Amino acid sequence: QSDVIIDVKAVPTAAITPNKMYIIYSQTLKQQPYNRALLQAMLANNIEMYDHETITRPNGARIIGFGRYAGLVGAYNGFRALGLRDGLFDLPKVEHLPDLDGVKAALDTITLPPIKIVLSGTGKVAKGAKEILDHLNIPEVSDAVYLTSEFTQAVYCMIDVMEYNKRQDGKAGNKNEFF
Repeated sequence: QSDVIIDVKAVPTAAITPNKMYIIYSQTLKQQPYNRALLQAMLANNIEMYDHETITRPNGARIIGFGRYAGLVGAYNGFRALGLRDGLFDLPKVEHLPDLDGVKAALDTITLPPIKIVLSGTGKVAKGAKEILDHLNIPEVSDAVYLTSEFTQAVYCMIDVMEYNKRQDGKAGNKNEFF
């Protein structure tokens, strides 16, 4: 029987253990060039790889995907890191909190400086992060206001993928073509 290694993200190429089964987000399905070496290393090391992206329902929808909780925890961890880095506050690790109410209660103890936050995307993860920003009563501003104004409090701007990507030829972009 083979060992099974389950990971959320891609494994560093140097950390691959030969002759194992990996269940990961390999970031190779869409032929991302930055992980070509990972796929080659897996082939060279006799790895049996199952990619979370390929585990789908009959209609093609992914069964496993990052969602609301990834956004909630990611936003919390971002504020925790800001507090630790700048000596502003010391939030506990999220794993030491009992539930989402505990996360929100911990966030209620902090005071943010006048930072500008960009929340990219509009999917489940972004909506989870937005839930944290809204819980903190951080005002949402338009991209134009975000780019042209100074603020005395924290603000955020939520942008979609085509607002921060453009075609090299300068033509209007299409979200489906981008993906």
